[in-house]
Amino acid sequence: MIHKRHKQYCIDFLLQYYPVREDIEEIYHDGILVLHDKLLDSSFQLTCTIQTYLNTICKNQLFKKINRQKEFSSLPDEFECDDWFEDEQTQGPGFDRELEVLRDELAKLARRGSKCYDLFQLVYFEKYSMEEVTDLLDYGTSGNTRNQKYRCLQRLKEHINRTLGLN
Repeated sequence: MIHKRHKQYCIDFLLQYYPVREDIEEIYHDGILVLHDKLLDSSFQLTCTIQTYLNTICKNQLFKKINRQKEFSSLPDEFECDDWFEDEQTQGPGFDRELEVLRDELAKLARRGSKCYDLFQLVYFEKYSMEEVTDLLDYGTSGNTRNQKYRCLQRLKEHINRTLGLN
């Protein structure tokens, strides 16, 4: 209920600072996870409205994202993600096109400084544990990290399927 009640106002608030709605929605979902963790903490005391608190959490996450983007100059001309796959030769016909679309989608995430890209890099490429990723990306708990990974994978699959015309 909190999620739906405060979502549109928070997203409109964040769109003042950053124009990519999909990224804003990702940040909003992360903010909801932070709020959830805080509400479960018995020592936490809310001293403002839930809307104000959510807006603040999300705004801080947005500014962190913007700062990460500034640090990220650009992808190399040859963006490679082959290391994310075991043996692409065994993947069957059409895999080259799927791999090309995946590379394009990952490159888009990287250019936007997406937290999903960071998550994918840490989990699949750098082989960090969920606990390490949780600490590095400040998700609160490894359960939140797993949930975020699932949502990121779902969005990535949707984009890939849309591009491939599989929807």
